[in-house]
Amino acid sequence: MLSPLKELKVCVAYETDDGKRYEHVPYHQSVLHKVRPVYETLPGWGTDIETAERMEDLPQAARDYVQFIQEFTGVHVSFVGVGPSRDQTIVQTARRVSNRVLVVGSGGREHALAWALARSPAVDEVVCAPGNAGMAGIGECFPVDAVDPTAVGDLTDRVKPALVVVGADDPLVAGVVDAVTDRGHLAFGPNAAAARLEGSKKWMKGLLAGAGVPTAAYRTFESDDEDAAFAFLDSLAAPYVVKTDGLAAGKGVLVTESLADARDAVRAYLSGAAFGGAGRTCVIEEALRGPEVSFFRAL
Repeated sequence: MLSPLKELKVCVAYETDDGKRYEHVPYHQSVLHKVRPVYETLPGWGTDIETAERMEDLPQAARDYVQFIQEFTGVHVSFVGVGPSRDQTIVQTARRVSNRVLVVGSGGREHALAWALARSPAVDEVVCAPGNAGMAGIGECFPVDAVDPTAVGDLTDRVKPALVVVGADDPLVAGVVDAVTDRGHLAFGPNAAAARLEGSKKWMKGLLAGAGVPTAAYRTFESDDEDAAFAFLDSLAAPYVVKTDGLAAGKGVLVTESLADARDAVRAYLSGAAFGGAGRTCVIEEALRGPEVSFFRAL
């Protein structure tokens, strides 16, 4: 059917009038009716191929077309029909596809993830962005800003990993997973909307309260609420829990028996002296005692 065509148009993406690009069919109806297909044009071969019995018998343009489909979809093309009969089918033996994993981040968590992935028999290669000196001993490191979704997305298009693992909080909150999956790549990690649970403790506590989820009693305070924050601390029994609203590299939570230390933390957070903008809003909550459990769900 394709042989008479002088050129072949393959839909490779969808685009809105404002330039937003989707690498897959948009799932939601509100977006679907606003997009138009984006095509890539490939040359046709213009000759009859019904007598071909092997891939090598096909014109170069036909072989290039099959290769393009394989690379674009990431799926091996096992059967190529060259005519209407069942026996006019070329069978391609599958070649093993390299399982490359891209780890995004440069901290100890990402180093541990890269180390563990490199030891897995299911993983052929680990690459990192941007990585660190220790991760460079595991795989190639690309000097990409991990909190720049476009830069990480461009790198992902280039290295074509089977999986992207985003370990650090900042890239997750910045929307790196969204950027990668919008381009059709598989990623492990929450999207920006879900990562907001970690990115803003004020928002997370409000969400729990609004949904009726049991949580420690709390109040949030802005940079001009220092006196109110001190008064709330005075109403609590030790230990005192003071948290930055934003991300602080795992250092934005203080649990202390000392009221004076809790007051110092509030003062440092709200002034920006401790964590800049991440602490100018802070959360003070009652301390809860007991075991802590984390749940992870992969979708």
